Amino acid sequence: MVVAQSIASHHHDVAVFGYLHEAWDKIGFTHGDLNCANVMEHRGDADLYLPAGFGNDEETQMFKLPGDEEAEQLEFRIIDYGHARLAKNKALAKLPKAPGLERSYRKWWEGKGDVWRLLQDMAVTIDGRTWPAEEEAHVRMLIGLIRKVTGVTISAFFKDQTGYKYSGREMEMPWHNRSGFGHNIRKYRMRIWAFSFQRNTHIKPIEALQWMKGNEDYYKVKYGKSED
Repeated sequence: MVVAQSIASHHHDVAVFGYLHEAWDKIGFTHGDLNCANVMEHRGDADLYLPAGFGNDEETQMFKLPGDEEAEQLEFRIIDYGHARLAKNKALAKLPKAPGLERSYRKWWEGKGDVWRLLQDMAVTIDGRTWPAEEEAHVRMLIGLIRKVTGVTISAFFKDQTGYKYSGREMEMPWHNRSGFGHNIRKYRMRIWAFSFQRNTHIKPIEALQWMKGNEDYYKVKYGKSED
């Protein structure tokens, strides 16, 4: 949940798609199970403090992370390669065969690429959330990409420095808000819609990047330039 919002708010969706494209281009890599849980936040400047009993310090301590003001230190790492595949014409080595139950799981997701799977999971995860107003252009662009790829339209709210909150919808319903009545039902409906009326399930990472690059100016002009 936090990872999904961080990916969008710090513009690292572009980086994740870039990682996927580079891996495919070099070794024909497909993750095969890409969702928000398999994208890990990594902060290079974070200091690790172990709980009491793990070190010489008897006082209980915790993992220390920098705040958003140091967001340039934030990176994302794709993890969990249990369902990964390598293209035969690109890779020199083969991955081990998956057990029977794992093969059944793969069958369920067959024909759905990494970009589609990540975006349909992000749609449900970030729907109804509130973003800083200065991020509106980029978030709106991500919403446009999600709709293009999955067919799902998500709701987003934006709050400016004065505390004014808006969404841009003509009519706001309770279930459009993350904490509103009926939102959990809305999330299930979104997943069902994405599976029942599948759109660009085979879209490649480079195509997602090209779409964002091609539409970036439009969203900046319409919603105001996002801060880097």
